[in-house]
Amino acid sequence: MSSQKLFHHLCWRSGFGPDPGADYQDYEVEVVRLFADNAPGDLTVPGWTPTSVIDIRAMSLEKRKEYQRTERQARLKLGYLWFTKMAAAPNPFPEKMAFFWSGHFACRVNSAQFGLRYVNALRKNALGNFGDLLRAMIRDAALLQFLNNNQNVKGNPNENFAREFFELFTLGRGNYTEQDVKEAARALTGWGFDREGLFTFRTQLHDSGTKTIFGNSGNYDGDDLVDLVLKRRECAMFISYKICRQFQSDSPDIGLIKNIADALYSSNYNIRTAMETLFRSPQFRSEDCVGSKIKSPVELLAGLFRMFDIKPEKETSLLQLQRALGQVPLNPPNVGGWTSGKGWIDSSTLFFRMRLSQLLLAQGDVILDPKAEFDAQQQTIVNNRKIKTTFDTVKLNQIPVSKDENQLQVLSDFLLQIAPSKSVAALIKSQVTANGGSALLKSAIMLMSLPEYQIC
Repeated sequence: MSSQKLFHHLCWRSGFGPDPGADYQDYEVEVVRLFADNAPGDLTVPGWTPTSVIDIRAMSLEKRKEYQRTERQARLKLGYLWFTKMAAAPNPFPEKMAFFWSGHFACRVNSAQFGLRYVNALRKNALGNFGDLLRAMIRDAALLQFLNNNQNVKGNPNENFAREFFELFTLGRGNYTEQDVKEAARALTGWGFDREGLFTFRTQLHDSGTKTIFGNSGNYDGDDLVDLVLKRRECAMFISYKICRQFQSDSPDIGLIKNIADALYSSNYNIRTAMETLFRSPQFRSEDCVGSKIKSPVELLAGLFRMFDIKPEKETSLLQLQRALGQVPLNPPNVGGWTSGKGWIDSSTLFFRMRLSQLLLAQGDVILDPKAEFDAQQQTIVNNRKIKTTFDTVKLNQIPVSKDENQLQVLSDFLLQIAPSKSVAALIKSQVTANGGSALLKSAIMLMSLPEYQIC
């Protein structure tokens, strides 16, 4: 495998594709560079300031409705801002990791105020210590609300949060008992939030009695619960499996999972150590790993937006695209998060995905049927709904291609992880030659319309 191909592989798995103007060095140097940046600063929503419940109650009915409207706009703006951070960050790896954790600690966000704290907690801890991230999440208002822990009180425990804490966040099925869930729910009684989304430990609603979890007994609370699961190697194995499935393969290598789990456990759950172990592993750098994963909708869109600095005329247009493709940040289908692999593909979404580059770059607008799911058989203009965009070819022109016979090959090597067949390449070349306009842009659009562009 060429050094360029390996570098592009790292760029896609750790981010959203390579930048043409990047000063590529040795692979090991590039891995170190990924971790050189500190955690990104907090996101803010320009023009919007959260208002306290007391102030909202004091508003007139008209003012209250206006605030609710601006709050809804701020929630949509948050999703747009986070996506643009992913697409435009010089080093997108921290944002990619934060988005990965948003699928791990999946919750639907219904409040801009709660959502902003949730996103910033993920971004702050994405490459830090998993224990710190876990403690932040069990105090997060958006997640506590989504899993009903504000209703978890002494004498009438609600088990929703405790069950997902074990099954989805730390251990996976088969590594805990129903009794463990019941006792963990007692440990989490009284853990909630106020109306501003700030964590509140309501001592009068907390069960201070003795709980027995994993055979250990004590007057446990939420922090004790974190300590108990982190001591179990099953937790390191489960987190390692989730990391490998996301970044290495949909059917990850068991040896790699064990190696990363060992690194995670021995480093006291240092996420950076786990990811460095992954990127330096022979399994990650193998030919079998390259081009083996189907891009998620966010990866696909962010890669296109990053490459061409695409800007939709309306920010809500990005939400329409995400809905059509089946992945909206901060709005997963359920607490299990989004699907992966072939789950992203059906007859309708595949057709739309393959037309996406042409629609965004060749015509400047995307026609969307307003139905919840995009129907590839009915691509008609409904109520004149279009998505208009602008884009820039500066990065495309930085790819070192010439006007000789190898132009398409060089472009293909940059844009695709798996080369198209010779017959397909010949067809693209003939189509570009037969038509006017920018040959480079047309070649890129055609290459990005291939099934091969759907994988990374």
